Amino acid sequence: MSVSGGSCESPNAAEPTVDCFNELLSRVKESHEKEVKGLQLKISKLKTERCRDAERLEEYYTKNQQLREHQKTLYDTITVLEDRLRAGLCDRCAVTEEHMKKKQQEFENIRQQNLKLITELMNERNNLQDENKKISEQLQKMQQKIEEEEQYMEGCIPDSPVQSLSLSMVNRMRRKRENRHVRYTEQK
Repeated sequence: MSVSGGSCESPNAAEPTVDCFNELLSRVKESHEKEVKGLQLKISKLKTERCRDAERLEEYYTKNQQLREHQKTLYDTITVLEDRLRAGLCDRCAVTEEHMKKKQQEFENIRQQNLKLITELMNERNNLQDENKKISEQLQKMQQKIEEEEQYMEGCIPDSPVQSLSLSMVNRMRRKRENRHVRYTEQK
């Protein structure tokens, strides 16, 4: 954080006063506390979202299990009907065959629904993992930034003079930059 140009400097002094330093320190502490509170709020929001996502995932899992059980029951029924048809035990083969086709169609529909649900669950899981990685990286960056700021504040020496460029030095640098023009003349 730069002190030059601040309201704490007296017009003739090159060093900030103790009051200025304390004021700057309190500003840094306030901004640090605001950032920490903001990060904590983000973390709590992410935790609640993660809990909601886990609940949704559990609901999908339960539905998937129910569909699998239903699918297994249908498959067993189809197997029994096929066995009866092969054995010739049924007098109404046409009705049984039609019923079997309906069950087979239901089985295929449920299978397709299960595959679709599994695909959705996999995509949702992948999205959640990607989001979790991004959030973890952001959190690490923010924590590293906070640590760097704390290390910087620990490395500062109280009441140390602030190095600033004098006005004459700035003018000399401008003149030097302006005089870098090269003029070319034609020779005859």
